[in-house]
Amino acid sequence: MAIDLTKATDHHGDDAERDDVVEETAETVEAAGQEMTRAQRAREAYAATSARGRAALEVQRANVSARLHAWFTAEELTDGDLGTWVTNRKLRAQQQRGEHLMHEVTHLRTRLTEAKAREAGEEGDRKATSPQIERLKGQLAVAEVRLENFVPDAVMPPTPKEISHARWVRKAARAAAVVAGVIGWIKLATMQPWVLPGTLLAAPFAWWALARPIEEDQSQGRGQGQGPEAGAVAADGAQDSKVSLVKTPSTMAAAAGLEPTTVAVEPGVPDAGAGGMPEVPGEAVGPRGPVASADPLQIRGAADLITALVKAKVVEASERDETHVVGLIQAFGPGWTATVELPAGRTAADAIGRIAQLASALRVKAGQIELTADSTEDGHEGRFTIWVAHADNPFGTGKSASELIAAEVWDFWADGIPIGLDARQTRRVLDMLWASLLIGGLKGYGKTYLARLIAAAAALDPFVRIILITGKSGPDWVALKKVAHAYVAGATPHKLNEIHGLLDDTIADMQQRGEKLERLFETDPASCPEGKLTRELARRPGTELTLLVVDELQELLLAAAMTKVKIDENEDGEGGRGRSGKTVLVEKFARFVNVTRFVGGMGVFITQRPDSTSVPTELREVCDKRASARVKGAPSARMVLGDDAVNAGAAPHMLREIHRGVYVMDEGAESGHLTFKGDVIDLPDFGRICQRGQALRIKAGTLTGYAAEHAQAELAAARTAELLADAITAFDHLGVTDAQGLTAETLATALAEDHLDRYEGLVATELRERLREVDITTGKVTVSVGDGYGKRVNGFTRAQLAARTGGRETP
Repeated sequence: MAIDLTKATDHHGDDAERDDVVEETAETVEAAGQEMTRAQRAREAYAATSARGRAALEVQRANVSARLHAWFTAEELTDGDLGTWVTNRKLRAQQQRGEHLMHEVTHLRTRLTEAKAREAGEEGDRKATSPQIERLKGQLAVAEVRLENFVPDAVMPPTPKEISHARWVRKAARAAAVVAGVIGWIKLATMQPWVLPGTLLAAPFAWWALARPIEEDQSQGRGQGQGPEAGAVAADGAQDSKVSLVKTPSTMAAAAGLEPTTVAVEPGVPDAGAGGMPEVPGEAVGPRGPVASADPLQIRGAADLITALVKAKVVEASERDETHVVGLIQAFGPGWTATVELPAGRTAADAIGRIAQLASALRVKAGQIELTADSTEDGHEGRFTIWVAHADNPFGTGKSASELIAAEVWDFWADGIPIGLDARQTRRVLDMLWASLLIGGLKGYGKTYLARLIAAAAALDPFVRIILITGKSGPDWVALKKVAHAYVAGATPHKLNEIHGLLDDTIADMQQRGEKLERLFETDPASCPEGKLTRELARRPGTELTLLVVDELQELLLAAAMTKVKIDENEDGEGGRGRSGKTVLVEKFARFVNVTRFVGGMGVFITQRPDSTSVPTELREVCDKRASARVKGAPSARMVLGDDAVNAGAAPHMLREIHRGVYVMDEGAESGHLTFKGDVIDLPDFGRICQRGQALRIKAGTLTGYAAEHAQAELAAARTAELLADAITAFDHLGVTDAQGLTAETLATALAEDHLDRYEGLVATELRERLREVDITTGKVTVSVGDGYGKRVNGFTRAQLAARTGGRETP
């Protein structure tokens, strides 16, 4: 078989060509595949970039939203910041009050100078007159007194309600600022075309500033010394920022004449030294604050206060996080104050009962600390207020004279009794209406001085009837003889019988007053609301307030215990049985307090030896108010003030030798107890006060009983002087000249018409007798009044009356 080699050759040539085509095709396909892979990767990369961009945009949007929300809601402002703002506003208000008074004084001085210049003709103008100048002088004197007596009020710690209000004020201010800014931008854009493109150019920068991660601000805050703990607190706002007390003078307070206040600072913020705490000379400073301090009050803060509570076993260490300082720790008077909220289940009494341990933890004396349950609107059983004095004795050692020494008259009902200053230098006033007071304490610590303040205020009110009973004679109460309706001094059997009779008569009289009030309520309810005594009723002779002062109670009870009092005896004084004189006397004192309260009865009982013998429980429990000077030991404090007051923090047993004239008073109300240093009225001043009180009672016609009997000569002289003055006035009203006169009958009638309350029923014979006592007798006068016009009859002349007053026409 033959083979065609030519065809074979041609066949191989076709395969090579096909292989080339196949190879080219494969290369094309591979190139196309590579091109598709690059496009896919590009699309995937674009998608990933877009996803990252969208995620970043979402983060930026979240940051912007979080920043705007935090700004509009003022979340970055802690309670400490807002508390400082509230305190500064109060200080500015104080400063403005002082500046207003200074401006008023300066303005009045300028006006007075100008008025004097005009009156002198220096400006060629005589518009100013003497009355205008006198009026300006009076206004200036009043303004100067107000400025001199201006005492800034104590700046109280901000309450939670005030802090909440401050936060809402900040929120409203920021919202208002945004609205005002938008309105202003719209108005400006309508007038200035470049504003819109300028805003578009600035928008990216604003977006960048707002979209920054919030963590940057927190890290910057930590870098400035706040520390991670502070950053966490600021971030979530779940915990009150801790503050420290740093006594730094405030220029604003100094300008207003106020005491420097404290500045609340964030924890760890460096003030002058390392470790984030203020430097105190002579201290070793560690990473968590001073290791030892000569004056720990300079750096005492919220964390330190809670630590002290833990060390004093007021709270357990495990309860630290549940214990909070409400609001700010800040200056208050010569010390600092704070409100503490205890863990659930703990009460304010737990802290009050451990004052001594807390004083040890704070490195101060127990007498420098005052703990009281928080009785404010936001308070509750688990919250208390602490006040710590800077000085060992915040009351000082000097005496403060009572304002009663200079008072001409006093309204016992409306004005109460000014008793002194508390440790915060706040003036205190005691209200004795509807209450009785028990005063106890050691000898020589001022019990009688406190009672004397009450007696002085009563003496200067002519509508207060005073009854004085003292267990021993002495000079303390002698001045009261001028004003006292009853006065008994001594503890002899005779004096005790007198006291029993006096108490019986007084209680019976007060019960009769109660019956009068009952009848008055039935006939005229509007004049006697609730059937109780009113101020108007108490200013009528016979229904005035009654103050019973019992001094040296322990002496009276000791002497009474050695006597017997007969009871159930018949009208002839026979039969009956005897009871302990002490028991009967205590019962009568307690009965006076109980049955006379609603008709103006008040009792003040002073005892020197605070024990069960001298402070019977039956008497103590009916006294709404109780005060104690220094005593030795808590049992004596409980004997005077009662268990409830001592458990609530009243601590007269923590007073020391230097605290003479300092008292702890339980007022028997939600306000609790107070510690204060009493004002002083020495015996000479007390005597002058009682002398003024006697004159006031003579004028008001309320000098009665013991005082009236021992002042007959003074009373007669005063009544005669009053008669002469009224008679001269009657001459003037009738138009009688010096050459004429009046008969006794006509003058008596004129006196009764002018002063019916004093001369009702006065007849000519009585008038002649009263004038004869001062050597004024009738003589021949020419009358020009009545039917005897122009006749010569027996009568009196105006000159006769004026001569007996020393030439004065009025007394």
